[in-house]
Amino acid sequence: METARKKNGVIAIAMAALLSLGLLLGGVSSAFAADIPKDGGSSSETITGVFGSGATITKKLMIAPNVEAPDAGFAFDVALKSVSDHADSEVSTNAAYDSVRSWSTAAVNFAGMKNTTGDSMMKQTSANIPAATAFPHAGVYTYQVTEKAVSALGVTSSGENYTMNVYVKNGASTLEVYAVTVILTSDIGDDNKKVDPEPGDDNGFIFVNSYTPTTTLSVQKTTDGDFADRTLSFGYTVTITTPSNTPANSEIRYIKNGDPADSGATVEPIGPGATTKTVTMDLKHEDAINFSGLPAGTVYTVTEAQNPNYRLTASVTEGGTGASNVTVESGSVTVGDSRPVSTNLVATTGTGEKPNVTAVTGTYRAIEITGLVTENLPFILIGAAAIGGLAFFLVSRVRRANEED
Repeated sequence: METARKKNGVIAIAMAALLSLGLLLGGVSSAFAADIPKDGGSSSETITGVFGSGATITKKLMIAPNVEAPDAGFAFDVALKSVSDHADSEVSTNAAYDSVRSWSTAAVNFAGMKNTTGDSMMKQTSANIPAATAFPHAGVYTYQVTEKAVSALGVTSSGENYTMNVYVKNGASTLEVYAVTVILTSDIGDDNKKVDPEPGDDNGFIFVNSYTPTTTLSVQKTTDGDFADRTLSFGYTVTITTPSNTPANSEIRYIKNGDPADSGATVEPIGPGATTKTVTMDLKHEDAINFSGLPAGTVYTVTEAQNPNYRLTASVTEGGTGASNVTVESGSVTVGDSRPVSTNLVATTGTGEKPNVTAVTGTYRAIEITGLVTENLPFILIGAAAIGGLAFFLVSRVRRANEED
């Protein structure tokens, strides 16, 4: 009995071992079938999965809210660098590779689009790459993917650089693209970082540009009214907040009653990212503070210190056209009220790519012209009443005296 039990135990252990070995070999076989070397051959790190027939590039444009995108095409160069098991000299000269030597993708263009999402970013995706192409033979085709130079004013170039490996295998009757892997190889991120190139909006195959054209702002003061003192100065505060995509080493310039390009202008550094600057200055009739270098998407407020003798109104031109978003501090009278106001006027708006103007007018309270009669009428009436009373008293006494006589 004891011998039989031992024999059965040995058999059970052997069967379990054989089963485990079979599962292990099956798993290894599956892994080797699905895992693809990350760098096309030499790396021990692999990427698992098949990405279909191609990949898409995600184009991100960093742009401030409410700013219209430029008419600029973003295109990409996909250039063949090597093919597995073939000498580089052969790849560069052999006409067999002409049909797969490069792709130039259709340009992605944001022209006419406006960033209304509230985020500082817009994005689109390219057409699939590689498209259906006649590869000459099976193997791993390695490409370098870069963005073509963009010459549009205010658009920064993308610094990303990717290596794309296209795995071409022998199918049942023809060659087919088995998988595509993409590795970030530029210095702006982690070198040799594999990314997800699978078609879709949120893949990792991304090129990023920033659009930050600059614009100007003029804050102008007018004093109105027949009896207004046009030599009187009023305190102004202009608060400027630049958008989150403001590049590093940017600057704004401002000057009173002059050209911001002049050497006498004040220069303030801004960026990277959102920066808030506050400028204070006294302005009298026909004075102005002129700004330049404001990134499109900058938001600013203009405040004039209170003066109870002046009614304040403002006209705002935003991006070359009149704007209606002029506000006044909470609790104040409505802009345009004919009564004197004792409040600050605050004009708030965002800059566009075209010139911007905030023109504030202070109208002096009306003065009524009054004469001698109207100013002294109460005293005249009192005097008349007193004289009338005295006359009545004297007449009464004379009459009473006559009656007694």
